[in-house]
Amino acid sequence: MEMTWLQQRGGRFRRAREVAQQLKSALDCAEVQVALDAIAAIGGTSHEVDAIVRPYAEPLGFSSQKTDLFTEYPVGLRPDWYRALGRTGIIFEVERGKAVTHNMDLLDLWKCHICREADHLILLVPLVVHRTRSTDSVYPRVVTHLSTFFVPGNETNVASVAVLGY
Repeated sequence: MEMTWLQQRGGRFRRAREVAQQLKSALDCAEVQVALDAIAAIGGTSHEVDAIVRPYAEPLGFSSQKTDLFTEYPVGLRPDWYRALGRTGIIFEVERGKAVTHNMDLLDLWKCHICREADHLILLVPLVVHRTRSTDSVYPRVVTHLSTFFVPGNETNVASVAVLGY
């Protein structure tokens, strides 16, 4: 499993980075890698990835499908996972093939940007997705997409993003 850490200058992210590292370590075991590899074939879904992640995310304090984070907005948003972290929190999103092809990585960053209870994002994406006639390198493209928001002068209010590649 790979991890790329993106952060704004001058922010507070030590605890968020520790949680991201703990999650990466938990998911980096052989059992999880075998399970993720088994659904890596064409047609795997983010719900299948979510089911694999659940036993590792919940002990780290993440709750699934938290529905009250976006009630002030007229859009039906909810994160895959959320964890409070002092006065802020972490949104944890699990993606599969649509991460790049449908810009789900950008939607996830936007969700974190508008969420008053989260300043940190962890995004779990495949390293590659095998399609019927092609292979997409997802992880490096997601890192490239999201790194543009961490260029000085082009920041959002998302303090940090950890992109985990499986």
